[in-house]
Amino acid sequence: MFSKTFSRSFRQSTTGRHVFRRRIASQHTDAADVTLKEHCVQAAPVPPLTIDIDSPQEFLRHATSSDSIPLHIHRPSSTGKSRAHELLRRLREAEDRIIDVELGRYDDATAGSFEHISLPLGQYLNWIESDQSNGGKVAGRQLYLAQWRASDDIPALAQLIQPPPLLAPLLKDVPVKADLYQTSFFIGPAGAVTPLHYDPYFNLYHLYASANPERHAKHIFLLPPHASEFVKRADGQHALRNTSSIGLSLATSQNGDAFAIMAAPDTPGRSVEAMSTSGFCCILREGETLFIPKGWWHRVENVVLGHDQQPSNSGWTAGIGWWWLPRANPSRIP
Repeated sequence: MFSKTFSRSFRQSTTGRHVFRRRIASQHTDAADVTLKEHCVQAAPVPPLTIDIDSPQEFLRHATSSDSIPLHIHRPSSTGKSRAHELLRRLREAEDRIIDVELGRYDDATAGSFEHISLPLGQYLNWIESDQSNGGKVAGRQLYLAQWRASDDIPALAQLIQPPPLLAPLLKDVPVKADLYQTSFFIGPAGAVTPLHYDPYFNLYHLYASANPERHAKHIFLLPPHASEFVKRADGQHALRNTSSIGLSLATSQNGDAFAIMAAPDTPGRSVEAMSTSGFCCILREGETLFIPKGWWHRVENVVLGHDQQPSNSGWTAGIGWWWLPRANPSRIP
């Protein structure tokens, strides 16, 4: 059931009677104040895939090696067309299904700041496709359909969306080389953020579709496991032990296609230095995939590309996380 506050705010936002102020991080300008500039985090580009795109065995060796790093797999749709239409059609066929949507940021430990809201899928789709989804917030809180097991809920999606080419053979080989833990969908508006955290699984994160492939993408910042000492929580929140308490935001470049990573002013200098020394980042566009090794910290934000970003811009992305673990002993992988 909706909370009263959420129901009222959501109805107002979708009917146009109440427009929420756009506050996505990519709206920061280069004219950041001196304090923020002192906390800019430097990050190297995620290396592009250099192994054979059709060699799952070599990919598995890389994934399980002690020096495994993220890989940016540039493989856009062969048709050159957005897959948004077909994805939305399949979702609309099940628009009466009730889904749980995140309201607020789960890394906010303030009491009452985060909850799951149940609503019809069609109502959420109407919202992300409307101009009223600007900033991705309702009543000042982020609204995001995250970690949704859509393929389990909607059989038609399982037929449409298949495992990435590097993973699919590993799930079918005899003997099987990898086990799929979960397939999760992240469907959200511009400005939606998944905070800095790590997972105990390998992840092939695929940006399946977007409202506009030229405009809507994901910015991803990553840190290796050895950076945990500098970004892990120190506030005793046991339930959030895999999520950092460091506040990060994005500042857009002049042309709007590059972003500076800004740490909150209260971030310890040693943490900023550690993140700058070991951090990676990339812009993930429709059809592209990012390999995230097990235990790597990562922060994901839906961004709008281009220098003419305006508060009237709406749009969304649909990402899919394929979480898996190798079944074979890494030392025995041929």
